[in-house]
Amino acid sequence: MNKTLKTGAAALFFIFGLTACGSPVINKQTGISEQQIIFIVGEDLIDYTVSVGNIHKHKITHIDLEDDSVQVSTSADSNLQNSDVLKIIVSQGTNHLEIQNDKNETIYKNDIYLSQGQSTLVNVK
Repeated sequence: MNKTLKTGAAALFFIFGLTACGSPVINKQTGISEQQIIFIVGEDLIDYTVSVGNIHKHKITHIDLEDDSVQVSTSADSNLQNSDVLKIIVSQGTNHLEIQNDKNETIYKNDIYLSQGQSTLVNVK
């Protein structure tokens, strides 16, 4: 009886050992986007120009603006509600951002560092 118990335990250990070693390794990543994003928010961004990364003096049009600016419209800051929002996907690291108004006056000029998946908001008035 004792020998049968030892043999059964050894068989179970052997079976569990084989199934554990034979299971495939699965590596799947889902969830949050890993893009770096600069949101430019302002009262009227149309005809402003923006330069960042490989974008050089791009004139902002209505097509460039976000249709659904939920992140801004639900903001606790009432000054940001009903503003124009421009979303720019940039590379990881330091990005030099320059914004000029419709009179070609530089209203924002700064280096912005973004880590992987990070975003920032630039409010221009």
